[in-house]
Amino acid sequence: MKPEAKIRSEILAYLRSLEPDVFAFRVEQRVGMNNGCSDVLAVIQGRLLALEIKSLTGRTTALQGRFLRKITLAGGLSAVVRSTEAVKDLLELFPKERNGA
Repeated sequence: MKPEAKIRSEILAYLRSLEPDVFAFRVEQRVGMNNGCSDVLAVIQGRLLALEIKSLTGRTTALQGRFLRKITLAGGLSAVVRSTEAVKDLLELFPKERNGA
């Protein structure tokens, strides 16, 4: 398994463990889709979170960067993450009044 695939799998498992407070899914890239779409999308407290997952040395493409900026400009939260720990840090930006908290 490629490093990014392993990281993505760990991140999805973590986010899914937070259901029903978090709805997360992997975005499968297919022909005709929005090029640059993030690897994982999640909804937390009604707010969209777009995660572009990279290995320690991975870089985003111009299209991926543009997608992340569009999410942020539309009121969502977007980030390039390299570990589950980074995702946990991002979730600290949300109030603690989640269903399971």
